[in-house]
Order: sequence, then C-alpha cells, then structure tokens
Amino acid sequence: MKNYLIKHGVSENKIILEDKSTSTFENFIYSKKKIEQHSSSKISDLNIKVVTTDFHAFRSLLIAKKVGYKNITFYCSKSLPQ
Repeated sequence: MKNYLIKHGVSENKIILEDKSTSTFENFIYSKKKIEQHSSSKISDLNIKVVTTDFHAFRSLLIAKKVGYKNITFYCSKSLPQ
C-alpha cells in the first residue's frame, strides 16, 4: 500500500506505516497507538477514515469501536466475487 500511495502522489513523509499486525483486530490496536502518538490526541477525538472492501466494512466497524475508535467513516471498494 505504501508503494501505491507514493506512486499516486502521496508524499512518503505523510505515510505512517503499521507493519506488525497479523489480523484486522491487531491492525486497529497498533494503528491506534501510532495515530495517537503522531497526533498527540486520543483516537476517540479524531476523525478516522478506514479504507477496506465493502465485504469487510461492517466487521471492521465493530472491531474499531471495540478498541476505542468513535468517529469512523469508510472508503470501500467493491468486493470481487471469487
């Protein structure tokens, strides 16, 4: 994803990389720590945009709320049938 963002014009210094997670739950936990450190704000006070597929959006919302995210919106791509 980092390479994609850079290729499409996002400056590398604007990318905060989370590379430890092995599940969606862990991704929300580790990302929360990074976002709070970077912004010096609590995750519950921030507006967060989650990029995922339409298939994973509802599950992601439930997990995010469970770990403290409050103001969440989604940008979803269509899931491709397998």
